Amino acid sequence: MIRMYRLSRLVLKERIDVLTFIVGFAIGAGILGLPVRFGESGTGFLPSAAMLVIALFFQIVTAVYIVEGLDTLGPSEYPELMRRGLGRWAELLSYATCALYLVGAMTAYVVFGGEAIYTLSRSVVGVVPGMIIYWVIAVAIVLGGARAIARAEEVMVALIITLLAINVLMCLSTPYVSPANLAWGDWSKMFSVFGVVLFAYAIHSAIPTAYRSFGIDQRYERLIAAGLGISAAVYIVWSAAYMSILEPSDYTRTFVGALTGKVYHGLEGLPAPIAVAELGKLRVAALLGYIFGFFTTLTSFIAAAHALTQINLEMMGAGRASHHTAVLILTSAAPLALAISRIGNFIQWLSFAGSLGAGIFTGILPTLLAITLRIKKPKGFTPLMPGGLPLATITLGFYAYGIAWFLFHG
Repeated sequence: MIRMYRLSRLVLKERIDVLTFIVGFAIGAGILGLPVRFGESGTGFLPSAAMLVIALFFQIVTAVYIVEGLDTLGPSEYPELMRRGLGRWAELLSYATCALYLVGAMTAYVVFGGEAIYTLSRSVVGVVPGMIIYWVIAVAIVLGGARAIARAEEVMVALIITLLAINVLMCLSTPYVSPANLAWGDWSKMFSVFGVVLFAYAIHSAIPTAYRSFGIDQRYERLIAAGLGISAAVYIVWSAAYMSILEPSDYTRTFVGALTGKVYHGLEGLPAPIAVAELGKLRVAALLGYIFGFFTTLTSFIAAAHALTQINLEMMGAGRASHHTAVLILTSAAPLALAISRIGNFIQWLSFAGSLGAGIFTGILPTLLAITLRIKKPKGFTPLMPGGLPLATITLGFYAYGIAWFLFHG
């Protein structure tokens, strides 16, 4: 009886570890950029919220497709899984797009982390030293291994949810709240937010890493769906809170960034809390926004660095696993260098990472893998996602259209 109790506690703990890993990875820089991107693109809240729900469905579908592949073809990192299921070309394409996404994402995190430390220290710590401090904290946690990552992310995710609730209540308590700010929108521009929404859901490169790192049971796909569902709910509530106090004209306003010392043309380039503070509507939002953003981006950087390091180790060969520390540092050095170079702002890096990269490795490749498994029916294959080939075909069309829209309109 005692042994069964301990076993059940261990299983529950593993599930909590995986869930917090997924939520911590998903709720990162994307949430900070969603409200501004939804508004300045001309899409509006309701069409953008609809895209959040539609993309949630397809991202869960493709995430489960990845789990099907792991169950059938064996545990491996993302590129190796694609090689086993689709061939060498898919391995190279998946590595390229995963690296594109993860490096771009981590660069955005470091950019924001440096600005956060600079502002919260009241300019005592410079932006570049702030980026280095942020990077050192994140890399130190990743060096502690999967369990250290899980412990750190459990604490930070709990703090993130608390800060999120404070931010939402703070927005709703202002005199600027108006239902009209949420009612406007252009449904023809829904795919304008395709890239940033995919960025916010793109946990797929970390799914095989968690599968191998945490000791997963048969409920893994349910944990993924739950983690993405929690993230979607948070995105919608957060976006509604901030967009409810921003009028359509605010998204095109030109103003001087008093808090950051930079000139911004419109809101593009600024996270939502800082944007409303710059507009003079909610000054305290800047402080809470930087604290909130620091932890949300840190959890995502940790998960991204861990995932990309494991992918790089596998691409190098399992025999070099002893070089984990060196590979982690080299993997994480590129985002730090790009952030220090200042060749792009926060939102630009999100768009860069979330458009083609996420569209291919979270959508196109997993769906092609699912179609291949359903046609060939290899030994041991058990579909976890219903709908068969018709659903897979619709899923492929969704991602292909989104990428094509970006190429022609982005």
